[in-house]
Amino acid sequence: MAEFGAHPIMTIGSELIPFVPAIVKSVQLKSAEFPAGRVVVDWQPNWSQ
Repeated sequence: MAEFGAHPIMTIGSELIPFVPAIVKSVQLKSAEFPAGRVVVDWQPNWSQ
């Protein structure tokens, strides 16, 4: 996570994704089902192309 102006930005691999409710749908911390945690986003993989 980093702050760049209006909203925080989340880094996933080489992608920078705005951390806002319209894009980040859910965040799960570590659990038995997801030992590393899980973040669900509504984001197109080719948005910058």
